[in-house]
Amino acid sequence: MERPKVNVAIIFLTFCLVSCGGSSSGDSSDLKPETQKFTTTLKWVAPTNRIGGEPLSSNEIAGYKIYVGSSKDDLKLKATISDPYTLDFKVIDLTKGIYYFAITTYDDQGLESTLSNVIRREF
Repeated sequence: MERPKVNVAIIFLTFCLVSCGGSSSGDSSDLKPETQKFTTTLKWVAPTNRIGGEPLSSNEIAGYKIYVGSSKDDLKLKATISDPYTLDFKVIDLTKGIYYFAITTYDDQGLESTLSNVIRREF
């Protein structure tokens, strides 16, 4: 029996910023503040339900998309993760400033969820 087509995207994705670091080089004392590079690791939990509350099995998840921007209203796609079992992503080479992060889930039919909660981080 063929699985019915799903017309709703995956919605719920818990998202949190778990770590931020200083310079990615060994000694940052020689760097000007505007040339320092920062790293952030994003971690999330795979969703288990679709928008309408229908169950979502892990084998239906195809992957995740990471969005980053300098404004919560202007996020750009940073990376596509095509492994549904990868639940973290390291954003590297960030310079001093304010960044916003969000994640979406996409399923095996190509449907993409709405954005997760947008997280703000300042370096």
